[in-house]
Amino acid sequence: MIFLGILGIFFLKTRLEVQGCIKSFITLVETQFSTIIKCIRYDQGSEFNLHQFYSLKGIEHQISCVETPKQNGVVEKT
Repeated sequence: MIFLGILGIFFLKTRLEVQGCIKSFITLVETQFSTIIKCIRYDQGSEFNLHQFYSLKGIEHQISCVETPKQNGVVEKT
């Protein structure tokens, strides 16, 4: 199994900018690295709710479990 971690830092003024930023990042990864994103994990934040977009791109989305310190905050920490 090969794991490739790509870290992107985006400074946003509001949560409304998150969805556009995610779409731009996915497009950037696909074009610049000639690869696809297979899975996205997020922490139940409504700003990450792009089910239709993820399905269109073939991306599996996972939601971290409530009250699990190992999973909670992964979005913020990475």
